[in-house]
Amino acid sequence: MEIPILYALVYPERVADSALRSYDPVQSPPLTFEDIDHLAFPMFALGVDAGRRSGCAPAVYNAANEVAVKAFLEDRISFPEIADVVAEAMDRTGTSDLRDIDDVIAVDTAAREMAVDVTVRLGEARMGTTS
Repeated sequence: MEIPILYALVYPERVADSALRSYDPVQSPPLTFEDIDHLAFPMFALGVDAGRRSGCAPAVYNAANEVAVKAFLEDRISFPEIADVVAEAMDRTGTSDLRDIDDVIAVDTAAREMAVDVTVRLGEARMGTTS
């Protein structure tokens, strides 16, 4: 991140960045990879599913995630409920194709509204109230 931050600080000029560390994979310790724990990281599977569904699913995933994270940061839902919000928004939206920017905006708006509805419902259930 040092280089993007440096560029942002001096934009539109450029300064020498030779003092910054660069990544040398040969000098780094070996990398190891493990299988993903889908129970611990449900958003990964939802993201892969959104990509495989294609159409509007990735836009729905993104919009619902933004709403759910905001609700979590405001302590209206729990952290694991972020995935619940995204999953329900994706299930309720379907996989319609996006033809133009108006379609993207419409899907984004609808997904956000659905995600808000889900977060409200989850928050009410958490507090023991219903509307």
